[in-house]
Amino acid sequence: MKTAANVLYFLAYRNAYKSFLQLEEADEPQPSSLYNSVNALRKDRIVFEERDNTNDTDDKNLPVYDMILIAGSGYQLNQLEKRINFARQHLSANGVILFDFANPQTRQDDKRCGSAWQLVARLRCAKSGFVCVLADVGQGCAVYRPSLSSIAFAAKHLTQFDDFDYLVANRNLLLNLMTTDTFLTLLRYF
Repeated sequence: MKTAANVLYFLAYRNAYKSFLQLEEADEPQPSSLYNSVNALRKDRIVFEERDNTNDTDDKNLPVYDMILIAGSGYQLNQLEKRINFARQHLSANGVILFDFANPQTRQDDKRCGSAWQLVARLRCAKSGFVCVLADVGQGCAVYRPSLSSIAFAAKHLTQFDDFDYLVANRNLLLNLMTTDTFLTLLRYF
């Protein structure tokens, strides 16, 4: 698996997922090729910023989804946290949330990718959910399954973990970095 589309395809196939939601940015007028390649019985797209202008009852009327993709890069931590919280509310019991750009390799990548890797480190501190980053998929595809318990590496996220140099020195620990082969092996137990 080399792309997020491959990951979504395999998760849908392996878990018999039938519904997919893509949270995207307002500057994406056309569906992405990723959205078009997902094979699901029900597929929806939501421009997250436009959703902020609606009332809460519209959000409550949304169905639940098996897979939710947070599309885009360059998010600040608070933006990603809002999207993750929204996704958790609309996720089926065994569903997964995916977001990309979680494994920046250089400082330039870090600026372009945003705070996705920092969010992964924070999610790893919560023992109530499993999260990993697939290192060999693009800039790092994060797979988050809130309903699956995980052993965390720390009781809380410390601010020094947000430094890029700390990421470079502790990448595997912070991101639960794994190859797709390891992920496919673990997927049997998901």
